[in-house]
Amino acid sequence: MDGDRIAVGAAWGNSGRGRAYVYEFNGGWTATFSLTQPDPEAGDTFGGFIDLRGDRAIVGNIQDDTTGFGHGSAYIFQRGAATWSLMNKITATPLRNEGFGRSVQIDGDYAAVGASDNLPGENSPGGVYIFKYNGAGWVQQTRLISSDAAVGDEFGYALSLHGEWLLVGAPSNDDAGNLTGSAYLFRRQGETWTEVSKVLGHDSTAVDRFGWSVSLQRDFALVGSYGDDGVGSAYYFQRCYTSLVEVAKLQPGNLTPTVNHFGYSVALSGATALIGDFSDNTHGESAGAAYLYDLAGISTGIVDLALTKSVTPTSADVGESVTFILSITNNSGVAGTGIEVTDILPAALSYSNSVATQGSYDSGSGIWTVGALAPHAS
Repeated sequence: MDGDRIAVGAAWGNSGRGRAYVYEFNGGWTATFSLTQPDPEAGDTFGGFIDLRGDRAIVGNIQDDTTGFGHGSAYIFQRGAATWSLMNKITATPLRNEGFGRSVQIDGDYAAVGASDNLPGENSPGGVYIFKYNGAGWVQQTRLISSDAAVGDEFGYALSLHGEWLLVGAPSNDDAGNLTGSAYLFRRQGETWTEVSKVLGHDSTAVDRFGWSVSLQRDFALVGSYGDDGVGSAYYFQRCYTSLVEVAKLQPGNLTPTVNHFGYSVALSGATALIGDFSDNTHGESAGAAYLYDLAGISTGIVDLALTKSVTPTSADVGESVTFILSITNNSGVAGTGIEVTDILPAALSYSNSVATQGSYDSGSGIWTVGALAPHAS
């Protein structure tokens, strides 16, 4: 979903070949277009995994065996003035029996596709394929795997792409026991993607399946763990530069062990979280339920400040002026208050003057009193 537009998959529609529908809101939700693949075959699951962002949509088809069993594919569509058109069908290079298309995300000129299956003969930990639109078509940039990849981790089962950040779930990773699960945060700098942190829940243990579902938005992340405590849970994180810091564990009190699977699906939008439980029995046998959380009242208390300092010139003669420039940035989604920076002038130098764009600098103590700094402000 993006604004007034939503894409809905129907993997068993179109006579078992799959289909996806685009709805738009104009006083009510109306289906405005149907997305189909140009090369459908019976048994395909086109539409089983789908993402829409702006005027582009990506649809996964893990059962596409056009190039071989288990290969899978994904299709990227572009919205025009009156219709949606296929831009590209994409597949992994080289082809692997990994179920390419298990998870899909698109953000601007970048797309991420998960391939987490470990099918016969592949011995795969799973992978995530990054594609970029180069103006003429979508081209594979790289295949990502985790730094501690092991066969059967299901890395890429879930993923969430937001700008330069990518969160990937590996629900069969076994750090704290069989099928504990984990999630990995990647960052794009230029055109290079690098794993910057790995995260589990503070109480993660065997069969939790942490990372089965993930959602990332700017400085916050939500990770589903549908096996946790036998009923499932979701963990809410704040990104602190390149680390994810756990803020809260979400779990309703009315769940029944071995019946509920809370956290099977998760979605995060601003301070609102939507968490699914497909087997909830409240309204009938396995009728399912979704829980809506307002996270605005959850205090993170985490302020991520980045400080840089430059000097010009880097070497100076006696009598020559030297200029130091200090810059501080609030990289978090939380306002910082009472901020002070201490920077003592080297003994070999004499103070001349200073200019503070915010707050004030005391040359005697070397303290720059910054004061308050809004989220993402400098």
